[in-house]
Amino acid sequence: RYKDFNVNGIWPEAITLPCRPNLLPSEVDQIISAVKAFQPKTARPVQKNLHDDSGFIFQTKKSNGDCRWITNVCKCPKCYGPLAIDSLHGFPVCTKCSKSFDVRHEIPLMVNDVSSHLTYIGNLAIQNPSWYKSNQTDYYDGGPYRVHLNRRRLYVESKIKEIRSQSKIRRFIDLGCGDGQNLRWIIPALSGNIVEVYASDYNIERILKAKNMIGSSVNIFLSTFDEPCFLDNTFDLIFMNHVLEHIKEDTKALSTVYRMLSPNGYVILGVPNEGSFWWQLAYKLEPETLAKTDHVQFYTGSSLKKKCEDTGFEVLEIKYMGYGLPHWSADYLFKSVEGADDIMEQIGNKFFEDQASSMYFILRKS
Repeated sequence: RYKDFNVNGIWPEAITLPCRPNLLPSEVDQIISAVKAFQPKTARPVQKNLHDDSGFIFQTKKSNGDCRWITNVCKCPKCYGPLAIDSLHGFPVCTKCSKSFDVRHEIPLMVNDVSSHLTYIGNLAIQNPSWYKSNQTDYYDGGPYRVHLNRRRLYVESKIKEIRSQSKIRRFIDLGCGDGQNLRWIIPALSGNIVEVYASDYNIERILKAKNMIGSSVNIFLSTFDEPCFLDNTFDLIFMNHVLEHIKEDTKALSTVYRMLSPNGYVILGVPNEGSFWWQLAYKLEPETLAKTDHVQFYTGSSLKKKCEDTGFEVLEIKYMGYGLPHWSADYLFKSVEGADDIMEQIGNKFFEDQASSMYFILRKS
C-alpha cells in the first residue's frame, strides 16, 4: 500500500500509518522495518509519531518548521561537528559526519537515535505515568504547594532582574523546561531588551506541551545530558530548575552547563534540599514516595556547593525556602490549609533555615 502514496511521481511530505496504541517494542521494530523496505530514496527514517500514540510518521521531503536558529546554539551530539541546515529537507545536518536530525512540530530532536530515545521515554512513562505525563499546570496553579511555587517564582524573577542590571543577557535557556510552566513568567521577566530565549528537555511529551503553550516566542529543542549538543560559551543566563536531582551523572551535567555558559555568565540552579535531616526523615517515614519522584541525588547546601565549586563555578548565593512537615502525606494536607505555608516559612527561616525543602544557587562562570 505504501506505493499508493506516490501520486503522479510526487511523494507527500509525510505519511502517518495508524496502529493500535501501546505496541510492544518488538512490534514497533517490525513496523519500522516493514515500512523502510518500501521507502523511496528521498524518504527520511521512520519515527514514532511524536504527537500521540496513534501511529508512525516519517518524513519524505521537508522539515515542518524553520529551525535555522539551532545552528547558533548546538553542535552534533555524535561527533561535535558544526551544524548546517539541509537545503533540500530543511533538517539540521552535521557538516563533519553528515548525520541529520529530525524536526517535529518545529522542534529539532538533537539525539543520535530518536527511536531508541522515544522508546526509553515511553517505557519510563509506563513505569511512572504521573511523573512523565501528568499536567504540570494543575500542580503549579491549583495544588497545595502553589504558595511555595509562587515564592520560588518571585525569588527567581528578582534574581533575573538583578543579573540583567549587572550584565547584558543575549541568550537565555531553560534547561529541563518540562511543560514550560516557568517560561510563562520568565519571558516577561526577560522583556525590555532583545533576548534570544531557548528551552530544552529530554521528554518529548513535555516539550510538545511547552510548544503548544508558549508558541514561537521560544526556540525549543529536545536534548539530553547523556548526549550533550550545546555549543561552548553560548548562553549568558541558564535556568535549571529542579532538574539536577534527576541526573545520575550530575557532575558531568554540571560540567556541561559550565562549558555552555559564556564567560562571566550566570546560572540560576534550583534543587530540592532532600539530603537534609528533615526530608531524609520524610523518606524514611514514607519510602514509597521515592519511586514517584524519580530523584537519584539528595543534596544539602554544603554538598552541592562543593560540587559546583569543583566544577569551576563561583557560588554567589544560596537561598533556602519552603518548610513543612517531615511526612509527605501530612505535609500535603497541611499545606492545603490557607496560610499554613506562610506560617511554616516564618518559623523555618528563624529556627531551622537549612532544613528547607528547596534551595537556589546563584552561580557565575569566572
